[in-house]
Amino acid sequence: QDRSAVDRFTREARAAVRLVTEHVGRVLDLGTLPSGTPFLVMELLVGETVEHRLQREGPFPRDVALQVMADTLDALTEAHALGIIHRDLK
Repeated sequence: QDRSAVDRFTREARAAVRLVTEHVGRVLDLGTLPSGTPFLVMELLVGETVEHRLQREGPFPRDVALQVMADTLDALTEAHALGIIHRDLK
């Protein structure tokens, strides 16, 4: 019901559709339900989060940590090239 939140959601979803890197979950569809509620459909990714893996195994070996960071930076590079600035990087 918050128009500004809906507008922000829609803007961010449209931006995410433009990302095609393998390091970001793909947005497959977006729209608005008859009730006015916006929705976003993303690909289903199977695996675990970095946080979960760190909890399970402890700190990454150096080569794994470097690869995780390189993949993250690849995704950010693509986003920035498209004019997308991520506001909530974790």
